[in-house]
Amino acid sequence: MEKPCTTQCQSCGMPLDKDPQHGGTEKDGSKSKLYCSLCYKDGAFIGGDCTVAQMQDIVEEAMKKQ
Repeated sequence: MEKPCTTQCQSCGMPLDKDPQHGGTEKDGSKSKLYCSLCYKDGAFIGGDCTVAQMQDIVEEAMKKQ
């Protein structure tokens, strides 16, 4: 597997090595090297109308469950 160019999601800041899906997905199904699976799916941001603080809360809760 190719190493990501960054160590954390460029949207929420979650460490990509902590992402249970090992990154979000692009439209073609390939793994995103910039965004986690909680922020990015099928080439688009999830919850596009939420604030940065709301997305950080979502990710924080997901990380606590791990």
